[in-house]
Order: sequence, then structure tokens, then C-alpha cells
Amino acid sequence: MKVLWITNNLMPDASIALGDSPSVLGGWMVSSANELVKNSHIELICATVSNKTKKLIKLRKGLITYFIIPLSKSNIKYNSELQNFWQKIQDAENPDVVHIHGTEFAHGLAWIKACGNANVVASIQGLTSVYYRYSTGSLSVGEILRSVTISDIKNQTSIFHLSRNFRKRGVIEEEYIRSLQFIIGRTEWDRSHALSVNNNIKYLYCNETLRSSFYNGRWELSKCEKHSIFLSQARSPIKGLHIMLKALPLILRKYPDVKLYVGNSVDIRVNTLKQKLRQSGYYWLILKMIQKMKLDNNVFFLPALNEQEMRDRFLRSHVFVNASSIENSPNSLGEAQILGVPCVSSYVGGTPEFMGYGKAGALYRFEEYEMLADAVCRVFEKGYFQSEIDEGLHLANERHDPQINMNQLLNIYRCISGKIERLNG
Repeated sequence: MKVLWITNNLMPDASIALGDSPSVLGGWMVSSANELVKNSHIELICATVSNKTKKLIKLRKGLITYFIIPLSKSNIKYNSELQNFWQKIQDAENPDVVHIHGTEFAHGLAWIKACGNANVVASIQGLTSVYYRYSTGSLSVGEILRSVTISDIKNQTSIFHLSRNFRKRGVIEEEYIRSLQFIIGRTEWDRSHALSVNNNIKYLYCNETLRSSFYNGRWELSKCEKHSIFLSQARSPIKGLHIMLKALPLILRKYPDVKLYVGNSVDIRVNTLKQKLRQSGYYWLILKMIQKMKLDNNVFFLPALNEQEMRDRFLRSHVFVNASSIENSPNSLGEAQILGVPCVSSYVGGTPEFMGYGKAGALYRFEEYEMLADAVCRVFEKGYFQSEIDEGLHLANERHDPQINMNQLLNIYRCISGKIERLNG
């Protein structure tokens, strides 16, 4: 069976072919692709768009064929020019199944318009049409306006621009869902929202496989940095760093040695004029919060971490906090759980399912930083809660089992290609 993946990001081998370093994002897709090509009946093709090429590129690395399509326009608006490239790939490869990973960008929609939807399925990652509602992270208009920087204006990267882009991508996303016969999801949250757009769509359930390193290793209290908190990323208000910062002074009352580590970030402390001119509005807001609350010695910003570095950071942390204003199925939370790290999460989107509705760790309402502070303090006070860690391990091992997930994905492909008559989804 020939399967075409349409992805939002370049896979590592494709990135290297363009002279770029592989992205640290989307590592779960690499794991899934590697598992998929182990099956002798599957021929995998991966295709995406890039503004770093002006021509259609085809290459083969290992067992996977890659196509890189030139992108000359914004990918949050429909681009009919892409239809010609997709038609060429259809004519050359004639895939049995087309799997679009994510509905946030417009390039996959061009395949549907050019080649039809009969054998196409899309995976829901996030739902930008819903994320739009929570994109400001409950920051007030005044707070956002006071934090706008020259860089935001020049590059159109303010929180207002971020929110607008979510809204625009949401329009594309809803067109995807209305255009499709099949969609893959993982939570009751994404199922409800998908069916609200297209009640006739066939919803197929399939979990994601994590990066391979996270299936090895186990968190131990004796080996972690006591009273340390880890947020895996915080580049926008959706990730909730500003809420975590509001909770930190309350935690400091009991634990003055508390340290917050923020991953996939940059050090926001600026010294030169050049650095100040490049500063984003959200990071400017965060910097002012840190200064006002005197948290300079308690907050540490980490660069983008590779797979092994991320795993080691989880294992060194006393608690992992998922502080987002909205999430569907955060793999960072799954990675923490499968390593046995104590977890605290906001009650948003699909995360309650990940947390066993409170059985696998503490849940709190996103804006309620007082509850977040109390949950973290309870973990510090007790060291950890073994029953919650055990439940998290149980849920994560079931949810991210590579063999179960691969079998389910293969069955979905067989169903869509007509090789089996029906699939319970």
C-alpha cells in the first residue's frame, strides 16, 4: 500500500536536504514514520511546502520518498498555485491513502481541491478555530497594548496578530473538515468540535506514538532537583507562562528555593538596544512581570531542547506543569507521564482525559493561579503522589503504545483504501 503524508513541517531528512538543521518539533511524526516503514506492505511518501525552494524537489532517503513543494505565499490563505504541484505528485505516485497531518495550514486543502477527497484522511492536532477563543491567554486589551514592541509592529507578531492568524487559520480548518469524509482524532474534545462542523464526517480514533527516548527511563525523587518546575514551552500566551509567574510568589512563601525552567525559549533579559528592538511583546510583558515580582533568581529560560535533552530535563524536574489556556492532546504531558514525572495541568480542551480527570495529577482552571500554586506546593510537600504517578504511567502506556497505535493506523489506512469494509471509530 502506498501512503502519502502531507505534513506541516519538514521531516528531518528533507530539512537536511535544504541545508537546514532538523526541527525539534514534530518528533512524534518521525517515530510514527519509522514504525510505519518497518511494515513491508507500506511505501511511505512525505510531502510538504517550503519557502526555501523555488522548484519541486523529490528525494529518497532510506525507505521514505520526500517531496518539497515551493511556497511563495502565506500558508494561512488558500493558494491555488499549489494544486498543480499536487496533481503532479498524484500522477507520479497515485497513493492509495493520503494522510494530512494537521488542519491548521492551507497547503493540504489544495490536494483535496486538485485530487479529490475519496482516499483522504486528516489528523487533528490542534483546532485553531477553537484556539482562537483562548489565544490571548486571558490577558486584557490594556495589558496587550502596553506590551506591544517595535518588533511586533514591524513583523506583525503582536498578540493581536497571533489571535488574528488563529482566526484566519480556523476558517481554512473548518473548510478542511467540511471537505473530508474521514478525520482522525484522539480526545472527546476534538471529536465534539469536528462533528459540530461536519456531522457526517467519519471520526476515527488513533493515538500518537511518542519520541523513542521517552519509553526509557523513570523519574525518581532522589535524583530530581527539589522544588523545580518545568514548562516545556512558552512562546505565546496560550502556553500560560504569565499565569505560572503569577503563581510563583505564592509558592515562594513556602519554598523560597523554587526554580522555574522554561523550555523551547530564549533568555528574555535584554541588555543592548539591538536586543530590545527584537524583543517580542509577550516576552516584554513576561520580563516586566519577572522584574516587578522580583523573580530574577527563580526563572530560567532554556533554548530549544533536542529529544535527549528534553527527556533529561523532565527527569531532573520535581514537577511538570502544563499551564496552557487551550490544548487538545499535549505530547509534552504524555512524555512527562510516561517517565513518571509528577504532573499538574490546566483543565482545558482534551487535557482532562490525559490526566484521568484528576486521578493522574492535579487539575486547575487556567486563570486560577492560586489553585496552580497550591497544587505545586502539595507536590513539593509530599515529595510526590505515587498513586497519581502510577495512574499517569498507566494512561500514558496505553495511550502511547507504539504497536497498538501502529495497528490502529494501519487499519484506518486499510479501511480508507477499501482493503477492509469497515472500522469501528
